[in-house]
Amino acid sequence: MTITSCPVLDEAVISDGAAQTWCQDSLRRLLPQAVEQFHPNVILWYARADAYPVQLASGAISDPISSDRAAALLQQRYASRIAWFASSGARVILVSPGPNADGHNAGDERGDSFRSMLFLDRQIAAAAAANQPAVIGTVRMADLLCPGWPTTPGCPDRMPSNGTFRGDDGVHFTSDGAAPAGQWLVQQVLTIVQGATRPE
Repeated sequence: MTITSCPVLDEAVISDGAAQTWCQDSLRRLLPQAVEQFHPNVILWYARADAYPVQLASGAISDPISSDRAAALLQQRYASRIAWFASSGARVILVSPGPNADGHNAGDERGDSFRSMLFLDRQIAAAAAANQPAVIGTVRMADLLCPGWPTTPGCPDRMPSNGTFRGDDGVHFTSDGAAPAGQWLVQQVLTIVQGATRPE
């Protein structure tokens, strides 16, 4: 299931200075329906928006990247959603989206794609480590798109054919790039699932 531009976490994203509840309302309606209908064994969690400012249930605004306390709240929300998935019998694989392409910050209203996506990468790793065995692995899209990131600045974002995986905004995959990127992602997921089911 895909809900465009939405987090997987249950929260209202701050956009244009206001809390937008469309994502939250859609998730609360559609996620339980999808889990009940499909009874997934594995859930692939892929969301850039989990790093963005949100409105908490209390009404307070929290920007996860702003402080250690805000980051800890983000980890609590990860744990809650992962536990909800696990309660249905599903295991979770977390995907780190990696950085936008060079020179593009379209995905981050704060104009700091590198900082926010590096933060998200580290938070995903922490959530995976803290929520085993429900989380069985992580995939870093940077391994495909941006070899060497974050040690090497920037993101080459080059396909073997010398085209780019993503378009002019540096975020969304092109029609040519989506298929090979999707195939690569599926292979990473299969490797994780096979490793998790292999007898000791």
